[in-house]
Amino acid sequence: MIKKLKNKAVQFSLGLLPVFCLTACGPDSINSIGLGNYKTETFAVDDPEYQTQPLSKDQYSIDHVCSLSLPENLKIFGDVDLPIVKHDKIYIRSTDMGNGVRVLAFDTKGHFLYQTEKTFDGKKNSFFVDNEGRIHVFDCWNPKVYVFDRKGKLSETDRAPFDPYAFGMTDNGRYLFAYSENACGSALNIYDKNNILQRKLIPFGQKYVWGATCSFSQNGNRLSHAPFFSDSVLVFRNDTLEKVVRVDFKGQYIMDKNPEAVTNQEKAKELSISKDIMGISEYQETDSLICFGFALFPHSPKRLIRKSTNETLSGWDFFEGFAPFSRFYLLDNQLVAIVDELYVETINSSNKDDAWMDEYNKSAPQVQALIDGKIKTPAVFFISLKWDKITLPTR
Repeated sequence: MIKKLKNKAVQFSLGLLPVFCLTACGPDSINSIGLGNYKTETFAVDDPEYQTQPLSKDQYSIDHVCSLSLPENLKIFGDVDLPIVKHDKIYIRSTDMGNGVRVLAFDTKGHFLYQTEKTFDGKKNSFFVDNEGRIHVFDCWNPKVYVFDRKGKLSETDRAPFDPYAFGMTDNGRYLFAYSENACGSALNIYDKNNILQRKLIPFGQKYVWGATCSFSQNGNRLSHAPFFSDSVLVFRNDTLEKVVRVDFKGQYIMDKNPEAVTNQEKAKELSISKDIMGISEYQETDSLICFGFALFPHSPKRLIRKSTNETLSGWDFFEGFAPFSRFYLLDNQLVAIVDELYVETINSSNKDDAWMDEYNKSAPQVQALIDGKIKTPAVFFISLKWDKITLPTR
């Protein structure tokens, strides 16, 4: 279950990162650290593994499916990244390591438009799309930010400051860089369009001895950031912090119970057997929906909240039957999921016994068509929930 506890203007702490003023390494105009005025929301997760009843196929609709027409000799396979849908275009990062990593653009009918002309190495590259349709790709191994025009041509390259771990971009084109080491007294900085430091947002606390998720998500005009081992998320509109969302895990949060496992090398091995929550692994928000997930071995539970009514879906599988929608991108009031060839092959290689047929019959018609090979992969699904047919607990 999840409950909303409060919504008011206060300051907060992120794990070991309290917000306060420090002397920064930079011009006098940006010599303080702080987030300014913002509101907070706190959700309480009483039972992290609580799961609501999966939705039957008559409780949601698949509004649109488009098969992506890939360029010749390129395949999308394995752990496919979530798409970004913006200005009637679908953007995905290819994962065909044999051909290098690129960002591909499609229209909403799945027609291929263009791909970035430069390839990248590694799986940690992240990208964002600005309001002019340009693609900004962060290559963490260099580290640099590459900007591509609306035809995929490289237009500029900027060296990322202080070797950041992760990268985000606000709706008005500002860069946010997050750091896994104390580069300049800050764990999160924001830069203007000329890559000049505007403000240091969170001071660096202690160095973590174990890697963890540190994520940025772009949904419409919002950019959300979940720092390392954090129980809180920063939600920006443009380059202004709109709010901080904190999740109260009721004493099951690793940084409350055993922070030395995260910051002390001798204690770090305890993480491998820990059953505690490592922090928020993802967060997305639109005007209609909120979705966040958290790291809890061996699952990654999620909460999907309808903001107008506070109705909440909980668990890791929200749909009955074969439903390849365990991960999705929030687009207004829709869920957007991408399905690759490997998923279909895995389903069809299973023993098609009575249990398999039961799952098949519970699946939406479009999913059945996917399994039957009538919808080619990779395919992007646009899903809406029929809230009037769903009875859910409220947060």
